[in-house]
Amino acid sequence: MSPAIDYIINLEDIESLNKLTPNKFKSNKRNILPAGKGINESIIINSFGIPTLALHYSGGFTGDFLEKEIKNLKINQIRFNSPIVTRINLKINIGTDYVNNYELSELPPLVDSLAKEKIINTINNLSDKDILSIAGSFNKDDFNFIDEICNIAHTKNIKLVYDLSTKEILKLLKYKPLLIKPNNFELEKIFNTKVEKEEDYIKYMKKLIKLGAKNVVLTLGSEGSLMITSNNEFYEGKIINPIELISPQGSGDSFIGAFLAKVNIKEQIEECFKWGNAAGSATASSAGLANIKKIKAMYENIQVSKLKINKKTTN
Repeated sequence: MSPAIDYIINLEDIESLNKLTPNKFKSNKRNILPAGKGINESIIINSFGIPTLALHYSGGFTGDFLEKEIKNLKINQIRFNSPIVTRINLKINIGTDYVNNYELSELPPLVDSLAKEKIINTINNLSDKDILSIAGSFNKDDFNFIDEICNIAHTKNIKLVYDLSTKEILKLLKYKPLLIKPNNFELEKIFNTKVEKEEDYIKYMKKLIKLGAKNVVLTLGSEGSLMITSNNEFYEGKIINPIELISPQGSGDSFIGAFLAKVNIKEQIEECFKWGNAAGSATASSAGLANIKKIKAMYENIQVSKLKINKKTTN
């Protein structure tokens, strides 16, 4: 519903910025990329050689750029035309510690009635062999439309995946998604609380399971990730040898892309989780989304452990 063009600028320090005169930087310090969580997921899934279809509501010259870039990646797509020029997200990374990072993202547009009709027809043509990932942001006034999409998918036994940071995700768990993947900040936003300890993470992840999610992954940046399944299995993913962090942008999308690529070929959930960690870490140590070669190399640097949940701290 709200793809974007990411315009990413990497600067060495904030002190070099001047308010009164133009701030110039070298062209090799910036990237212009097709974006939107779902599109990023398609790019990663495609790198594994798994068929994927990118659906995007886009318009104007930026929508044309998005369509062209997806085509160049040899990814199947359906573009639903928007009368509004697709937004450009400005992301400024300063230094290497990622304390001074800034992002300007325009609010998502409303989807017009003609596009809604076409999107619903597309969803109705999916089968129970498909996985539908709903990821990123959407205009809050389009929630009923999102709910309708999820209801259709659930009725047709299409596996659902959510990567949504809004509290509205709680209302969509009744459709029993295969996977949801908040990060620690999104988990706090969803439950409007502060979460700092592992037992608190587990407590709220368990709540998401009780509300309908089949698998919940919580990504924790350099600390790795946690996963709880509806079978009450608890996994932890860690990086064995430290990596050089280049940019965290797109790492969560890479995680889901790799996870779904392995779900598609019916790998065990623990193996899907390990590949997700590998892809997320590989992208975090890349200037853009990691390629398959780097993801495979990172796989050997990921350790997945099955842990026991302390029932006293998760009730």
